[in-house]
Amino acid sequence: MLNEIIKTAEELNTAALYYRQSGNMDGVRELAKAHAVSKKQTEEFIQGSRYRLVDIPIEERKFANASEKLRAKMFALKDAGFADIIGQYLVNLAKTDSALDAQVLKKHKMLQRCLDYVTQKAYNIALEGAKKKGENGIRANTGLALSGDQVFPWVLEYYAKDDEKEIAEKEQEEKKKIQKEWDSVNKRTKTIPKNPGTKKDSEVHPKEAAEQEEKYISKKKSKDSGQMSLFDMMQPKES
Repeated sequence: MLNEIIKTAEELNTAALYYRQSGNMDGVRELAKAHAVSKKQTEEFIQGSRYRLVDIPIEERKFANASEKLRAKMFALKDAGFADIIGQYLVNLAKTDSALDAQVLKKHKMLQRCLDYVTQKAYNIALEGAKKKGENGIRANTGLALSGDQVFPWVLEYYAKDDEKEIAEKEQEEKKKIQKEWDSVNKRTKTIPKNPGTKKDSEVHPKEAAEQEEKYISKKKSKDSGQMSLFDMMQPKES
């Protein structure tokens, strides 16, 4: 199984992105379940308001300047079409802006979180446009062309935002939620209807439990319409 060969956050994000672009949202959820990703975070990724499924950690160390930190994250993300553009913009600006340099160096300020912030802003614009057309949501694989004049102010807005306490509280809250979610999943996978001829809960084979959970997840498939899986950032959309 794919879950068994995924060892890094980069590999997890690559697999999740592939599933999303292929329209296999159950596959995304299975990945999230196997790697203890919260339901909220997973659904945000599925609908397109989150840049990647999980954050890619960079080595815990002190960086000499903003450029060093940004380049480390750019290397980890390997996204020339989006992350590198934003990252290089910040690298160039931070060379002459000491305040921005200090903001980027804050431990909780991460390039990937910045991309999440920008992605959410773009998603909101696309959603507003869809509503004006009388649509309930964003159609699958919707592209959105944005200029640098639109995107770069969001980037600076993210780094200027005082959200250290908010991030710390959110991380603790997410840890508790994830634990409860997977405790609930484990209970469901161990329980089958007690009809005549069925096995006792304690006799349920892991394979049967997995099949039961798959049926539970597949019921949600009808809710997957309306995700936005692609942003054509900072370049004209091709017709």
